Amino acid sequence: MNRRRLLRRALTGVHALLQRLVPADPRRVVFTSIPDHTDNSFAVYRHLLRTRADLHVTWIVADLGTTDQIERGFGEITKSLPNAHGHRLAIRSRHSWRGYLAYLRAGVAFHTHGVFAFARTDHGRHIVSLWHGMPIKAIGRLNEMTSSAVDPHGTTQIATSEMFRYIIAAAFDAPADRVLSTALPRTDALLSPEPLGPSAAEVRARLDLDPERHLVFWMPTYRTQVNAHFVHPNNRQEAVSVSRTFLDDVPDELLDALDRSCGEHGCQIVIKLHPLDGLNYERGEHRFQNIRLLTSAEFLESGLQLYDVLAVCAGLMSDLSSVLIDFVPTQRPIGLIGLPFEVYERNVLLPLDLFVESGRFEHLTQAAEIDHFLARVAAGDRVAGDPFTTLLHADHDLPGSEAVLRHAGL
Repeated sequence: MNRRRLLRRALTGVHALLQRLVPADPRRVVFTSIPDHTDNSFAVYRHLLRTRADLHVTWIVADLGTTDQIERGFGEITKSLPNAHGHRLAIRSRHSWRGYLAYLRAGVAFHTHGVFAFARTDHGRHIVSLWHGMPIKAIGRLNEMTSSAVDPHGTTQIATSEMFRYIIAAAFDAPADRVLSTALPRTDALLSPEPLGPSAAEVRARLDLDPERHLVFWMPTYRTQVNAHFVHPNNRQEAVSVSRTFLDDVPDELLDALDRSCGEHGCQIVIKLHPLDGLNYERGEHRFQNIRLLTSAEFLESGLQLYDVLAVCAGLMSDLSSVLIDFVPTQRPIGLIGLPFEVYERNVLLPLDLFVESGRFEHLTQAAEIDHFLARVAAGDRVAGDPFTTLLHADHDLPGSEAVLRHAGL
């Protein structure tokens, strides 16, 4: 047994002991996410600030450089509330004793990828794992192709359907009865206006987009991983001389047809790059009039949350991103592009043919199919689900954020 494993085992034992010695405060709530201050954790946090009162909230972050952004956002949110709800905010580093003590004292913790690797017990605390998307690609123990240091402990996991309940349980070695069937909190903004979110005009202004054109986000999956700052050291990949990207799976003539059809239908497409995509650092010549490439750094600088932007999109394009599942309930058009591809480092859980054959998704392989898709986007068409999409995303009585807060006793 190597030193790292021995150290983790020792820390796990110490943590379990400290949990028994240090009482948890039910009014203390911890949030953490990867990247910092985003995704499902942020959605629950924003809903909690608006609907609950008198809580001590702590964000545990990897980068304390986000402190100003978090404090500014907290001030804007609480200022908009009639009585400020009595909330208090603290920001702690994930790599500090103060960060660990905040987690130890909290009665409830929400995370997207785990908090501390050695924290494998709960002892009367609610630890809610808000995994950042329902898996089309294999995750956790189901991923046989690449190892992962991410093993998110939780007294509760979440899934969007009964099928995913068992997939999540198997992936994270959790009892199925500990998996809550609910919408993902981040998708609340897609289905109803978020009172504390930006307006459609503000989204377009921050991203420097045409306010009159129909917005379509294209969110491709990365092919060859380029290490972002938040990638765990155990998951870092060796540098390669030539990185493969999603553009290698989309013919030039299809891109030309997409650009041309966008102009004809009054649309604009924004390619939101995955943080691990090499194009974030290797941008080539841009030859399109109606397609914009948005790097992760550029999007981060906008200060926007991704799902606030998707909420104002008239359509979505992707290949294997879990955002496909999130977007299903909106009934707005979804296009599949760049699929199938030849090289990918993780195995796929669901047959791609099921997506292609579903009436909810349009497979964009020819100019005519692209033209049909963008015509539907421009017309504001709604696309009903089918038996396959019901397996992916069930109907739920409560918004995801409200459901997980109630489940955690808040």
